[in-house]
Amino acid sequence: MKVIKLLHFINLIILLGSCSLLFLAACGEEDDPEGESYTTLTVSILAPHVYEPVIRMAEWQMQTEFMLKDENIRFNVDLTTYHSWIPHENQQHQVRLQTMFMTGEAYNIIFWDSHPFRTYAEAGFLLDFYTLIDQHPIINRDDFHTNILEAFEHNGSLYLFPISFGFSYVGINANLPQSIINEFVWRDSITVTDLLQIYQVLRLNYSERFVHLSLGYAPYLRTSRDVLMAGANQFIDFSSRTSSLNSVQFIDFLELWRYAFPNINDIREGCGPHSIPVDSNMGCLSNQYIFAGFSGSFAPAVALFTPLEQHFLNVIPLVDKEGRLLIMNQYSPHLNMEGSSWAKLMIPAIGDGTLEWEFIQKLMTVMTETELRHTSFGTGPHGLATPITRRDFEPHFERSTNLLFNSINGRIRFEGIDTGNYELAMNEARNRLAAYNEMPVAIFEFNELNAPGLFLDENLLNHFLLGLSTADELAMELHNRMSLWLIE
Repeated sequence: MKVIKLLHFINLIILLGSCSLLFLAACGEEDDPEGESYTTLTVSILAPHVYEPVIRMAEWQMQTEFMLKDENIRFNVDLTTYHSWIPHENQQHQVRLQTMFMTGEAYNIIFWDSHPFRTYAEAGFLLDFYTLIDQHPIINRDDFHTNILEAFEHNGSLYLFPISFGFSYVGINANLPQSIINEFVWRDSITVTDLLQIYQVLRLNYSERFVHLSLGYAPYLRTSRDVLMAGANQFIDFSSRTSSLNSVQFIDFLELWRYAFPNINDIREGCGPHSIPVDSNMGCLSNQYIFAGFSGSFAPAVALFTPLEQHFLNVIPLVDKEGRLLIMNQYSPHLNMEGSSWAKLMIPAIGDGTLEWEFIQKLMTVMTETELRHTSFGTGPHGLATPITRRDFEPHFERSTNLLFNSINGRIRFEGIDTGNYELAMNEARNRLAAYNEMPVAIFEFNELNAPGLFLDENLLNHFLLGLSTADELAMELHNRMSLWLIE
């Protein structure tokens, strides 16, 4: 990247003159085996272990570039990893991080994993990425997808920086009655509430024929809790710390939810990994589900390109009640939205952020250009998650789709791609995704980790599902609990 290369000399001067200002982005004098001294620049990082290959590749590239500029400069990453899907391990690192913040210490870069970043920001623990961008001699905000950055803002500042982003899509079973399909196919986006309404119409009018079908195969549809959290997310403003879970709209949603899920633990395992929708797998899903969600590393191809054999029709983005496309939360035991977004980073306010920001730019380069075979969450050249930098969209789309179709290798055949109109199919998919990338966006932020136990009270939920309490009563109880949690 020209920006990175141009900044090396500037950054070296700044960094070497301000080592004492950095706590963990440390400068240190060391001796090599031949007795010559050199300066080491270190960035400490906390990240889920799945990111290690990308981090190490970026580290190697930074090491090489620093040494080419000045052989007396060394760069390395002090990496701490953990398994984010293991609740106790995730919680352990969150507690340790909070303790470090309180004692004036922290890692230089933190990969966000449901950490309470708004609380950290309000306590003054995090740097504002807008400051780093605005002070940059070359980069400005327009170099990024600003609508995506705005979705991550808190009180006008940007404390969470997304490396890339993407959306979740959903399609309707092609085997359903045409009248039900018609309720879906005229739309260009859809909410979870809309899905529940269509489901209710199907069950009321065709219950005998389709009683065997569950609501949907998607992380936000598979269990009653997933659907409840997906619906509730639309009525919680984490930035202003307000809840409207007592609104008429949410009460209506609860009635639909109860109709769809008479059992709080209702779940069906499905036909295999939703991130690899091979044709036989999609056929299996169509025998079990009314809707199928696509958010894995291969799955966006099913959304953006049309399979020759369509098991699910009119694959469109999921939106909230305001019509904003949803960037799904990266981690939750029940809501693991693979492929919907990649790393979101925080820089603690323990230094000026110069070296950290340069390394993050290198991460962006690695993510979009390096052919890593394991990059997780649908990112890298095999995924269709869009780089946050605007200039990288088209080259990344070309690279990722070419690699993607080579990886699929005929397991799904697509119109255009496999029927001789390759360029037309590519242009239509590219234009469709480019249009999505400019739409208003919201973060699917709510999950069990950032509001622990709130929606996991089985007694409370079962009381409602069994008809022992009303939707109004449950809505008010959830509203009161959430409001209390938001102000704590």
